[in-house]
Amino acid sequence: MGDAARVGGASSVERWCIGVRGASWRAEVDDAGTVHAAGARARWAVLAEDGWHDPTTRPPSVRGRRLSGAPVAETRVKVPGGDVVCTAWAAPERGGIVVLEWHNESPRAVAVAIDGDGVPLVASRAASAIEAAGLAWSAASWALPHATSLRAAWLVGVPRATGAVHEPWVAALADASRVVGAWREVAHGAGRVDLPDPRAAEALVTARCDLVLDDALAARLDDPVDALLYAAEAARLREPARAEPWEVADWCGAVARRVARRGPGGSLPTRREARALVLGAWTLAVAGERAGAADVAALAAGLGDPVADQQPPVADQQPPAADAGDAATPRAVRAVRAIAAIEDGLARVGADGTLHLLPDGVPASWRGVHFEAHGLVAGAGRRISYAVRWHGAAPALLRGRG
Repeated sequence: MGDAARVGGASSVERWCIGVRGASWRAEVDDAGTVHAAGARARWAVLAEDGWHDPTTRPPSVRGRRLSGAPVAETRVKVPGGDVVCTAWAAPERGGIVVLEWHNESPRAVAVAIDGDGVPLVASRAASAIEAAGLAWSAASWALPHATSLRAAWLVGVPRATGAVHEPWVAALADASRVVGAWREVAHGAGRVDLPDPRAAEALVTARCDLVLDDALAARLDDPVDALLYAAEAARLREPARAEPWEVADWCGAVARRVARRGPGGSLPTRREARALVLGAWTLAVAGERAGAADVAALAAGLGDPVADQQPPVADQQPPAADAGDAATPRAVRAVRAIAAIEDGLARVGADGTLHLLPDGVPASWRGVHFEAHGLVAGAGRRISYAVRWHGAAPALLRGRG
């Protein structure tokens, strides 16, 4: 239940991107719960009855995940009797902060040591007198009794300073559940699904949150297919325009020429290429370029229906992750490809403009279970919603728009 972007190179560290919509700064949380931002890192450790638990050195006892697809990371550290849970997310206060919150689910009191690496660290209450002796790094520490929480703000948006203080405004910040809910609302603005297997629905939220946070992607896109997928998703998310209509038209032409160059026997588009052209026509239509959208639709019709490419069926889609060692592939490129694959399995526009719902059939694991999809692209300037309700072994389709 969550995704991880694996950093390239020899390292096997997984990282989740967190940030604030509309802000330029970003942070990353790795699979040890360490936060990286502003050229610094915020690290922490837990003191239990059996000694220090440093997540960077005791990986078997550490589990990380992303909450409900949102850019909110949870790291669990096993201590005697239970877990100490650290949740990290971003907030816009004070020019940009990373919020870290620890909760002690174990039956005994522990202590948490935190090092802000020179970036100001403000906690919700005063530090304790417990010394962080035995750690390889110096840090302030806080007592954390059973079933209590500690919150700290890492002030990545302000000049560097040393030490840690406490201020009451930290405790008043929006909690993780509200942040998760807000990000899911952002993602659902582009489309929403409620499927029997929640992995695909979470993958859509994950992908769209990653797309919003990777706001410098447009300058790094070389593939016209990815560019079209990205431009359409940005429009659906109501992000600032990432492409001019003439660029969208040029990318559509480039995709068509790529298909044609493959020659006899290979001149049919792949599903991703066909999807990109459909989304290109949709993007032009919503930008008011109806004639251009019609031209792209005619171009797609001339290419024919797509051939099956190698992608998992919609029931097997996972949240997008980087290929091992592929640090050059932007996170949001993987995201838009995942969105295209999932939605193509729910509603596919044929070369003649016909809309095919569930074109690959209903997955066996979905039979007998109600499901629905909202806001799917159904052609140039058109979106559709539908639900499937079962009456015994017979499905009924309920269709709407938008």
